[in-house]
Amino acid sequence: MQQDFFWTDAQLQSAVEGKRLNPQAGTRSFSEVVTDSREVTQQSLFIAICGERFDAHEFLQQVVEAQAAVILISQEEAWQTLTEELSDDQQPAVILVADTRLALAAFARWHRQQMPLKKLIAITGSNGKTSNKTLLAEIFSKAGRTLATQGNLNNDFGVPRTLLQIRPQDEYAIIEMGANHPGEIRYLTEIAKPDMTLITNAAGAHLEGFGSLQGVIDTKGEIVEGLDPHDGVAIFNHDSAGIEDWLKKCSALGIGKVGLFAKESQETVTLPNVTFGEVETLNHGIEFVLTAELADGSRFSDRVRMPVLGEHHAANAAACTLLALWAGVAWDAIKAAIETYGGVPGRLQKTQIRCGYLLDDSYNANPESIKAGLSALMTLPGCHIACIGAMGELGDYSVQAHHEVAEYAAHIGLDALLVYGEAAQDMPRVFAANTHASPRIPNIFSAAFLEHDSLNRSLNELVNKWFVEDEVCPQINILVKGSRSSQMETIANAVQQSWG
Repeated sequence: MQQDFFWTDAQLQSAVEGKRLNPQAGTRSFSEVVTDSREVTQQSLFIAICGERFDAHEFLQQVVEAQAAVILISQEEAWQTLTEELSDDQQPAVILVADTRLALAAFARWHRQQMPLKKLIAITGSNGKTSNKTLLAEIFSKAGRTLATQGNLNNDFGVPRTLLQIRPQDEYAIIEMGANHPGEIRYLTEIAKPDMTLITNAAGAHLEGFGSLQGVIDTKGEIVEGLDPHDGVAIFNHDSAGIEDWLKKCSALGIGKVGLFAKESQETVTLPNVTFGEVETLNHGIEFVLTAELADGSRFSDRVRMPVLGEHHAANAAACTLLALWAGVAWDAIKAAIETYGGVPGRLQKTQIRCGYLLDDSYNANPESIKAGLSALMTLPGCHIACIGAMGELGDYSVQAHHEVAEYAAHIGLDALLVYGEAAQDMPRVFAANTHASPRIPNIFSAAFLEHDSLNRSLNELVNKWFVEDEVCPQINILVKGSRSSQMETIANAVQQSWG
């Protein structure tokens, strides 16, 4: 029977080096950490976070009324205004720190060090963080109780909250780490102190915060700084920009346990490594061969199938296989997880609709991930329409990035391009200038929109004309993709309603 888990106010105070404001109120214990006053219970530690547009200290009255066990604050005067109305036994334990966000991180770091995990695995990269996290969670769950980052809690606020969910029964933790500026991954990895790290790739994402691709490479490479040089394991994408930088960094830090994953290549000679062969697209997924060459000299190959689309998923399988093998997970368990992996909602999810298939990849986007989505779309038989939302956080690279995507779409033979958002308005011109009509579709279609409704109406008219009226396409496949700011899930939902 699982025992109840709790912390004490004294443990918290020591971990964050805070000041107890009301010791006369006695000791308190708590079993959960919340930052939303509406979620407070009698078992809660409430942390009063100060954001750019809010200050949680304004809600201390509600927190006290909800009978929180402990409150962590950075504004002493906010608490003093409440004390006159409360007896000692009504008061939560109140701890004062200089910065509650930094205190959250300090408490998470302390807690992680108390937990007897076998392995904590940290993942970063421009693309594929969440997909790899999800696949690793499924793999490691077959080896023992596993905690993984939920949703997009991968920043300086989300990672500490995830770490505080680790319990003594957990054997593995899979922690996703994102960044939009230099130094952020370094901060996160020092909190989490991973045993193993994975960099999926470095590409043109969040360039507004990094300034250049080299800035992305350097920041992703920060993840290895939290590794123990003797026992830590670093896994890298051999095919990614930045690989030489990351290998040199590991060498400089004395990290000797380094493995590579890649598409099959004679250049991949570092051991251990896992490579994947040519990807065959099936009706309901992909098939490829994984080959593992391990540090002990052993080697094996096996053919695997994944019920998802996109060659990048083969790369994900290679990365996760290498990491799991090194952690001691049996190949049979790894293969079983890979072959039942269904992907992540909003990330290239394939759904059958009346006219063909919808590929919902609407969760987020950067140039490389859009190209990957377009490539996956083109593996399906029939006609191909892409609905692309503007990409954000690209800075001075924005115009060039949108043009490159439009040129790529034309080069691979896309039949129609519909784009949404201010930054994407010139994409149809570039697409039209680089594409050629086919006998099947004599008039390649492209258009730009500033409203979701307008794009959806045009899409419906186009599908109806090609699929119903003129019958030029017996199957139409639609890709929907864009940055979070473009909210392209609106279009994906509309396609489901109209053609699902």
